[in-house]
Amino acid sequence: MEKRYSFAQLEQFAKAYSLNSQELLHDPQTNFYKSIKQAILEVYHFLYERCNGRIDVIFNKRHSWISCDLETNEMIYDTKTRDDEWSRTLIDLILDMYCNYEEIKEFEESKTDDSFINLYDVLKTYYEQKGYFYNIFNIGLSRLTFADWQRVSDNEYAKKVIKAYKSEPLYQIGELVSLRENREYTSKREGDNAPRFIPKEIDTVMILSNTEPILNARKGAKRYKVVPVGNTWKPIWIEEAFMKKLKRKVNKQ
Repeated sequence: MEKRYSFAQLEQFAKAYSLNSQELLHDPQTNFYKSIKQAILEVYHFLYERCNGRIDVIFNKRHSWISCDLETNEMIYDTKTRDDEWSRTLIDLILDMYCNYEEIKEFEESKTDDSFINLYDVLKTYYEQKGYFYNIFNIGLSRLTFADWQRVSDNEYAKKVIKAYKSEPLYQIGELVSLRENREYTSKREGDNAPRFIPKEIDTVMILSNTEPILNARKGAKRYKVVPVGNTWKPIWIEEAFMKKLKRKVNKQ
């Protein structure tokens, strides 16, 4: 099975790869994918030098499936007798990961912004509590790749967490609010191993903070630090979904 790729495609890949080369560190096929990418880069640099008059440059063939055509300035991807879905789409998927140089460049530049750092911490806390994507967050923000950020931020769960994080709090610091019939809480800022339930005799809490870590991907997941009113409880953490506006009693004359 043979496929060909233009010099423009190779150049796009090489530019984006130079910005985002710390990829697939947690992938069991890391070494294989790296060898393929290095082979693509070798073809690009070889053709680039040839296009700029360096006819003495030597092509270092790094992978048996990858070579080049000097007449057309194309990369040749030839898997010989192998022809299956994985081998047919291998190069296409790799190039797709680096298809937008400007977007990757913008991502790399944004990693020093406070807004991005805060969002990164929000998702890191969420996934740590759930036990997912440990390897991605373990390498640190500076080595986070665009591809890995897409994995952890562009899924249905992350989108709900981000929405809760960015939403305006319904309740303000110092405000008294009532609790709904269903009222879970955590005794720690980072969450507990299992949900806890507030006793029915506790009806009112006071808001101490409305910017607490989000631990669940669901509606009303914005978390608050509160203290129950009229008892000896210490501060606890509760989600917005379990609270409601306090109804003031009206004295009838």
